[in-house]
Amino acid sequence: MSQSTYPTTGYMGVHIRSESDVPDHWPQFGEQAAAALKVAESSKFKYIYLATGQESAFKQLQDMAKPLNITIKSKYSMLTPQEVGWLNEFSFDEMAEVDYLVLLLSEKFVGSGFSSFSAQLAVRRHVFLDPSDKHSFSSTDSEDEISKLFNGPFPYIDMVWP
Repeated sequence: MSQSTYPTTGYMGVHIRSESDVPDHWPQFGEQAAAALKVAESSKFKYIYLATGQESAFKQLQDMAKPLNITIKSKYSMLTPQEVGWLNEFSFDEMAEVDYLVLLLSEKFVGSGFSSFSAQLAVRRHVFLDPSDKHSFSSTDSEDEISKLFNGPFPYIDMVWP
């Protein structure tokens, strides 16, 4: 499948992995956010869907994106109060599945290669481009036409999430 047949949704998906259990050697929120905004700005995206398990990251990214005229959305900001109530009944992993599906359909995806969630999402999206090419998005790759992983070394590229 070529890039032209991948969904043109008008938004960029971003996964920022900066929860309290992240090892010290992983990139921190600011580094991940700056990398994502750089891609959004150079690709001229005006809308970002943010997936993160850290609630404060949404407001922080909003503040960073405002001068760039980029709007940040999340599952919480797009739902009615009643729907947020239903969502809050989900487990952490079930909420991550909601994010996974929205990110899967984003026009461009950006995430950290340190995260198994981001790495596997990028691989899954890569297979959309060419279903016969299941292995070329390897530990040495960081980008294709529709996804970008930053901050290698991508230790989780061959693992399955969830």
